[in-house]
Amino acid sequence: MKARTGLNTLAKLPGLLLLLGLVVAVYIDGLGGEFVIDDRTYFIDNDLLPQLRPWSFAGIFLRASNYWAELLPVRDFFYVFQYQLFADNPFGYHLVSLLLYLLVVVIAWRLVAEICKLDDPGVPCFFPLFFALAFFALHPIHVESVAYISGQKDLLCALFSFSSILVALRLLNTHRLESGTRHFTLFVTCYYTAFLSKNLAVATGLVITFLGVLCLLRNRKRWRLFVLGWFAINLPVLLWLRYSISISKNVWKGMDTLVVLPFDERLIRGVRIMGEHFFLLVWPERLSFGYPFEPLGRFDVSFWCGFVGILLLFLLIVRSRSWNVRLGAVLIVGYLLPISQVFYDLHNAAIYDRYLFVPVLGAGMLLGEGFSRLSLRPSLRRAVLGVAFVALLMLGFKTVNHIPVYRSDVAVADNAYVLFPGWNATPFNLAVSLVEAADFERVRILLDSEPSLSHPAWVPDYLIGWMALEEGQASKAVSSLRRSFLLAIDGGYFPYAALPLARGYRSMGNDLQALKVIEYVMKSSIYNPLDYYRVKKLREEILEDFQKAGFGS
Repeated sequence: MKARTGLNTLAKLPGLLLLLGLVVAVYIDGLGGEFVIDDRTYFIDNDLLPQLRPWSFAGIFLRASNYWAELLPVRDFFYVFQYQLFADNPFGYHLVSLLLYLLVVVIAWRLVAEICKLDDPGVPCFFPLFFALAFFALHPIHVESVAYISGQKDLLCALFSFSSILVALRLLNTHRLESGTRHFTLFVTCYYTAFLSKNLAVATGLVITFLGVLCLLRNRKRWRLFVLGWFAINLPVLLWLRYSISISKNVWKGMDTLVVLPFDERLIRGVRIMGEHFFLLVWPERLSFGYPFEPLGRFDVSFWCGFVGILLLFLLIVRSRSWNVRLGAVLIVGYLLPISQVFYDLHNAAIYDRYLFVPVLGAGMLLGEGFSRLSLRPSLRRAVLGVAFVALLMLGFKTVNHIPVYRSDVAVADNAYVLFPGWNATPFNLAVSLVEAADFERVRILLDSEPSLSHPAWVPDYLIGWMALEEGQASKAVSSLRRSFLLAIDGGYFPYAALPLARGYRSMGNDLQALKVIEYVMKSSIYNPLDYYRVKKLREEILEDFQKAGFGS
């Protein structure tokens, strides 16, 4: 098949280097961020990771190196390697995240260029390629995965997923045995590595299945080989997923409290989840770490947004003759389908920016192709190029302004509270981050002005007692924290007051009472990784003091 025009220009580096330079300029401010949100549970409040070395293959590949019981060996290998270099200095981790993102952009560039070769030779290729990659690289949705260190699993998964799709395209279109063998080995390596980075790589399997079907429609003699080979490749994947999920379930077995919906309601909920993500994809104005979402099956704006979006993408997949358009639509649907919770529930929030990491590329491909075809009309060319330039400029400015949101836990929580003040999680998360930052005055203002902090009943005592403890008022702290602890247990909540309460008892010399509180948390059916680690370390300190005092074990 004759290649599209403009590929000689694409083979040169200036366009790609310009894009990489823009990425560095946009994300340079993110290098100064702290450990935020879950980062501490991997690199600070974690005694499992420091025990490992890059050559500790059994510890990395067979056991989780964190208290989330999250087994992602490739991600964990990178974490171990970085920990040996940077320890508790977040700058190094942020630098690695930026370098990984640059690699992802390079591989995405090669992937889209490869797809352009398969399309109509009469349509110029440079513009749709550059726009798609600029849209992808500058989109503010990616800030969560790049400026947040724990987002490295998304970067690694995308890097190896894009690589496997790229190699799969070449493998499906090669006719030479020697070249096919080399491509097959590289494909299997990249495909498995993507799964070992993040389980969301199941979407990569869906995309490659679609590519295989398209190629088999042109060469039906190879369908049996493809089906058998694809099954053989994915059998180890299924076994791995079963093993990694079983490790997680052993830790989270007491947390099966999710709302169980009939399948028809789950389907409606899934369309709503996809609708929320479609809206963020095309209008990334109010970005946050997590979003309020009622996980119910109902017909609302989110549902209709999702329904129309799925219908349009399905029509593009079925009716379009362009590989660029088809694969762009498949990247959007394929990578959102696993998080739609139609067939299973997720324990975390339903809406996250990181779920859109790959779909952003698909959206860029669709928009780039559309702008390219409109620009073929001389009367529209300047207007189209102007609109495209302004759109990319706005995305870049939005990204620059969004990066400081991930500079600290207070900044993350503050942003969510400003955007969604009616979401009960945001005032609580902001108050907790402010206590940890020792900004007690602002916490007291929140307690006085925010009605949601009076419900559930254990919350105000928890915050008041914790602040009193940090201010050295142990007796007052224990009184409030004990009340919060008991109220949380009675209400079926996780007793967040347990850790400061145990610390309060210890500061008053009552280590036995502190141990009782700690033992309750460690045996509780409700699991919280960060608090579990901290009470475990406090328990070890108390028992060590007992041994030194001659009380034995």
